[in-house]
Amino acid sequence: MAQQIQYTEFGEPEVLHLVDVPQPTAGEGEVVVAVRAAGVNPLDSKLRSGKRPSGEITTPRVPGGDAAGEIVEVGAGVEGWRVGDRVVVQNAKGAYATHTVATPEQLHTLPDGVSFEQGAAMGVPASTAYQGLVELELRAGETLLIHAGSGAVGQAAIQLAVLQGATVVATGSEANHARMRELGAIPVAYGPGLLERVREAAPGGVDVVYDCVGSEESMAVSAQLVADPHRI
Repeated sequence: MAQQIQYTEFGEPEVLHLVDVPQPTAGEGEVVVAVRAAGVNPLDSKLRSGKRPSGEITTPRVPGGDAAGEIVEVGAGVEGWRVGDRVVVQNAKGAYATHTVATPEQLHTLPDGVSFEQGAAMGVPASTAYQGLVELELRAGETLLIHAGSGAVGQAAIQLAVLQGATVVATGSEANHARMRELGAIPVAYGPGLLERVREAAPGGVDVVYDCVGSEESMAVSAQLVADPHRI
């Protein structure tokens, strides 16, 4: 038997229930992954609560789009993957489970030096960070301000931007400054005087802003730093 976290009605986390189900099998072109860790993303809670419309619930739903684990079964026609491979699953269907079915297109190799928890946490945050930086057309040599640099998306964006050759200033609480600095950003604290602190950290000006907060404070500061709204 396998287990899944299911919900049959919209609501708060109390609508989630652990349920025993038959262990899935791999069809043609599929693999079964034993889930060792599942990513918990804002989309999961929005769908579960009903804040994001997803239609009427007619059958039990299993949340979760990101997972990491080991392949335990390989279906016919699958090449390049074998039982025992450590993998990350993106765009999974029902990652809140002991087992999930995936196609090769959804799989990425999980290096031995990366934990299952780290692998499961990369999918939505890392792809969101990458998509945002592409849309902002960040270029090497530019200065990027990231609001909420210590969040999952923020940490991924810092690393991607540094790899692109950008200078990164990141806002966050002082308790997270060491982590942001470790990733390559210049940390700046939230709160009154934020605009002045950012200008001090980036004396040459800010070219691009990636706002992972969306608060009145962050938006007001961004607007005063970057005139072109397409680069915020």
